[in-house]
Amino acid sequence: MVSSHAINSEIEILHEDDEAPDDAISGWLNDDGRSLLPLVQPAQGLRMEIHADGFSEQCTGDAQVMWFDAEGCLSDTVQPFSGRCTLVGSTAYLRPETMASWAMPQDNQHGNALLRYDDGDTQICDRLTQDGDRLLRSVNVVTDGLYLNRVIMVYARN
Repeated sequence: MVSSHAINSEIEILHEDDEAPDDAISGWLNDDGRSLLPLVQPAQGLRMEIHADGFSEQCTGDAQVMWFDAEGCLSDTVQPFSGRCTLVGSTAYLRPETMASWAMPQDNQHGNALLRYDDGDTQICDRLTQDGDRLLRSVNVVTDGLYLNRVIMVYARN
């Protein structure tokens, strides 16, 4: 990882009793995070390796980045995980090796987005796209159908 940036927001609803519209949630989960590229700051301490059969991560230092662990929790420290990459078009989606049965996402629920976590309250889409010689990782999170987080991490080839 060479740079990163994180944002949080909320889905706008018109009335107290309204629920967030599904298209707003799907739009958030499907976003590639490119709009955040002008805001990224130098970052380090995390390495990702992509193999034919999946991916693995490791901390290489004190990674200072907002982190949602493999169990969907916002964590104070980076907790790398490994798993599989699923390619849909030119986007790769990351999923951990194992998931609790109660947090397994249903595919095609939010357009092309393949979620890595969905426990009914928290949904996480972890996606990779190529940007020239860089790899962009966008971790898109929706909590309670209302609260939004996005972390973009930029990786350079070694």
